[in-house]
Amino acid sequence: MNNDLYRIGKIAISQKLPDRFLSVKVYSPKGEEKEHGSLYFLIEITTPWFPATEIGKAIEQSIISNFYSAQNNKNTEARFEEALKKTNLVLGELAKKGDTNWIGNLNVIIAAVAGDEIYITGTGKGLAFLMREKSLKNIYQKEKTPHSPINSFTNIISGNLEAGDKIVLTNEELLNQIHREHLQTIIQSFDPITAIHEIAKILRKKKVTNVNSLVLEFVAQDKIVFQPPPDLADTVFLDRAQDQWIEKTIKKTKPIIAGTQEKIKNGIKGTKEKTAPVFRRFVISIGKGVLAAGNSIKSIFGGIVKTRREKVRDKIKTGKAKEWEDFIDKPKQRSFFQIIINGIGKVFSFLGTQIILLFTKRRKLLIIIILTILLIWGINIIRKRLSEPRLNVNQIIQEAEAKESQAKSELTVNNKDNARNLFLEALEILDQAKGEEKVQDVYNRIQGEKDEMDVIERWNKTDPIFNFAAHDSNPQVAKIIFYDKNLYAANKNNNKIYLISETDFSVKNTVQIPTEDGQIQMATPYSNSILWKTNSKNLYSLNLNSMSLQKEKTSSGDWKNGLDLSYYYRNIYFLVPLENQIYKYTKTSTGWSEAKDAIDNTKADISKAVSFDIDGYIYVLNQDGSCLKLSRGSPLLDFGLKNIPPPAEKIESPKTIITSTDLSSLYVLDEGQKRIVEFDKEGNYLRQYIVPDDIGQIKDIAVNIQTQKMYVLADSFIYQFGL
Repeated sequence: MNNDLYRIGKIAISQKLPDRFLSVKVYSPKGEEKEHGSLYFLIEITTPWFPATEIGKAIEQSIISNFYSAQNNKNTEARFEEALKKTNLVLGELAKKGDTNWIGNLNVIIAAVAGDEIYITGTGKGLAFLMREKSLKNIYQKEKTPHSPINSFTNIISGNLEAGDKIVLTNEELLNQIHREHLQTIIQSFDPITAIHEIAKILRKKKVTNVNSLVLEFVAQDKIVFQPPPDLADTVFLDRAQDQWIEKTIKKTKPIIAGTQEKIKNGIKGTKEKTAPVFRRFVISIGKGVLAAGNSIKSIFGGIVKTRREKVRDKIKTGKAKEWEDFIDKPKQRSFFQIIINGIGKVFSFLGTQIILLFTKRRKLLIIIILTILLIWGINIIRKRLSEPRLNVNQIIQEAEAKESQAKSELTVNNKDNARNLFLEALEILDQAKGEEKVQDVYNRIQGEKDEMDVIERWNKTDPIFNFAAHDSNPQVAKIIFYDKNLYAANKNNNKIYLISETDFSVKNTVQIPTEDGQIQMATPYSNSILWKTNSKNLYSLNLNSMSLQKEKTSSGDWKNGLDLSYYYRNIYFLVPLENQIYKYTKTSTGWSEAKDAIDNTKADISKAVSFDIDGYIYVLNQDGSCLKLSRGSPLLDFGLKNIPPPAEKIESPKTIITSTDLSSLYVLDEGQKRIVEFDKEGNYLRQYIVPDDIGQIKDIAVNIQTQKMYVLADSFIYQFGL
């Protein structure tokens, strides 16, 4: 339907997030592809940006290339179905190659719109709504259980759009921040572009950046004139600062200036057309007068001496030609009076010429100068009017200290909840003037008092103890292991394994697993060795006495491809969320046994697990921040991670859980909030450690309980902090 239009508004981010890949995109084809419609993507992968970005790009590229393929001569629905099938195959191949971190973390909504026809599919926790007749209806809801990679996209929802219909595609986080009823009111009340700006205002107040959304409205041209809202961008970037006062002023005055400029231009043009002939005749008359005056002066004062050529021509005319030498006369010397008159004439000639040029050929320069002066003057007036009154710093400090005093009073009667709320209120009051030095001092003091109450330690910035980039180009290190007074790590790019001394943090030795046996994926200590698993179902043991590698064998032939690896007693365990199982291998005289189920997955759901560890019990950390404790394969129903103090009482982006028979605690790495939270083995909160903001993306942690040190792997660096 060529007479139909779509209004589109998007909420996006301009920079990558540390804990996920997030993208919203509209693909509008050109040329012959246009008849097949447009594609709309919302992709969220809740694992760190790299390599999740490659999965996101693979999905987009596969859908686009197969949907618009010249060999695909089918209708829109069949094209869409064909593109999804081939994309499933692409994802299946990636999983076979060992790229499995995205499985269970993929939240996607894809829509194809051609005319008034719409086709939608999705996977994971993506959401899609239809606003029709003042009602916001779910047309795609998040799935309860993840699909296998080859069945990522299976269901297609289709329908026909009516004039005024609005489609909303978003990730789940939007509804965590805005109630559905409020969202419905916004979508119903505004066009898509205005709506996304209203939603963005709410999200910015809450400092939320992990939301991407798209609002599409179907508009028939024969029913309404399509006019997008003026001065509102069709894409809002949550991680970009809002326009400051000068940008807002310029945006508001731009249409007025443009209109005024057009009027001035038309006025000048009309005046020029009317006065140009008259002015031209006037200038020519002046020129003639100046020329006549000049001739008169020349004749009176004899200011011009004829050239030799002119003299020869005159003599020839009179018939009194002489030899050439007779006509070589020296020019007459001008008098002092003639020189003065000539100088004055030149000065007046220069000034007059510049004035004439300024009002003719250089009139644009004159206008620019005048407008610049007016603009500077106007901006200063606007700035004085719009500038906020200076904050009363002393009053702010007094209000905050009053809250602080009340909080301390609550602590004397052991009312921690009330004290915590009062401390937070005091910090919120100080936030508005945090740039002031004396405010910052008070802020740090109150923050310290709250931290002491909640047993929070904020680590100070420190230099790294080890840099992998100094030993390898483009290192990709994902895990560190502390074992027997040394640190061990591997560069996945070339499978080089490092033995790093805890004494001076130097490289004591390196060995390398052949790259043809796959890329190192996970590792665990075992007896007097470190086991290294590759993504090609190979397992190597590194003998710590001889620093030699040996390929391990299992009676079942192949090792499982999992997400994490741990050990206990004579067994090693593989965490395989894709199969909702933990597999156990037992050491035998000839190698290792076949894989055996370690949990009863009819009672325990670990399909969203991100990490695990074992001390006799099995602790499984899920991507929603929850944790299971399993005994004999079954979960203990009364176990959970609890009593984390507000306002960060939820594990936002769980990355790793570590424990062992030597450790009396559970340590959970919350990558999103850059902290390590410590619990006892019953799940009770003990304390937390806040990592400095500027040390990069945290990938893993390791603990030496004897020296009370924690090692943090961030980017390609290892840092050491005290417990």
